Order: sequence, then C-alpha cells, then structure tokens
Amino acid sequence: MGEALVRGFLEVLPNELVFEADEVVAEVVVDLDVNLNEVFDRVYWLLEAARFQGERQGILPAQIQMVGGRNPEFREFVERLLEESGEVRIQAVSQDSTYTAGPLFLNLKVVQNEEVLFELTVDN
Repeated sequence: MGEALVRGFLEVLPNELVFEADEVVAEVVVDLDVNLNEVFDRVYWLLEAARFQGERQGILPAQIQMVGGRNPEFREFVERLLEESGEVRIQAVSQDSTYTAGPLFLNLKVVQNEEVLFELTVDN
C-alpha cells in the first residue's frame, strides 16, 4: 500500500540576480557558407550551452524556457538564418532580469558586423 513514512529534505537558497535583461548567456559563431548540418549543430550547441550556463548559475532546469521548443517559430528562424551568408554570431540572450528562482526566458539574436540582423523571442 505504499510507504507509511516518506522523508524529504528542504534546501533554502537566496533568490539572487543571475542575468540582467538582454544579457548574453551564451554565444556561438557560425559560418553560414558551410553545410546545413554544421549550422544546425552550432545552433543546437548554443541552446545546450545556454541551458548549461543557466543551470550552472543556479536556475532550476524546469525554469529555463528555450526558443527551440516552439517549433514553427524556430523553424522560421533557422530558414531565415539560412538566407544569410558569411559569418554571424548567434546569441542566446536573457529576455528579462532573471533571478535564481527563474524563470529564464532566452531569445536568440543573429548579429553580423555588430548589427542585429533579426531575432527570435519567447512569448512569456
């Protein structure tokens, strides 16, 4: 019938500022003139690096909202990315000031020659 007694542990942590609004959490340089698979690999790596950085700073994994989960918008983002050429920086950027309690909403920005070409934002 189950356990008569279940023990748990509680941990209390301070809710501290982790990322300022519009702060770059992770960044990757992508050469858009290479093959499609490498571009996808670099974008995937960026998303994983941003997730890792958020967790490393103390934000719970469930509190990190990535743009990759929104399939139609993410697909459009990648298609738009593939219309560009040359080397770009893709940045995973915090949407708002984020504390350890989260949530961390990450937007993606495509930057070339210090100019933001376009971005993908998470609706929170």
